[in-house]
Amino acid sequence: MNPFRNNDELFAFVEELREFLISTGDVELTDQLTRTNRFLSGPPTEYLHEVYLALKQVLLFPPRALSGEREDEINRVMHQIDDRFRTATDSPGKV
Repeated sequence: MNPFRNNDELFAFVEELREFLISTGDVELTDQLTRTNRFLSGPPTEYLHEVYLALKQVLLFPPRALSGEREDEINRVMHQIDDRFRTATDSPGKV
């Protein structure tokens, strides 16, 4: 998986994961990912933060069908978000 260039690519990842969770019948985790959409029109850091929190919940309470490969992918996404926050902290005004 390549790093995300923008929040549109992150959104596509979240949507794909959401569809997977729908297929597993996990309504609560699906709802958490769906709620991140309302932060798309706000500041980019807000969206990143909400996606990070939702992904953390997926890892804390994974559905049985969540493969190790998918868990690794979620961890990589969370690391990318961490990196974006670190970069923004090092360079105020850039996210």
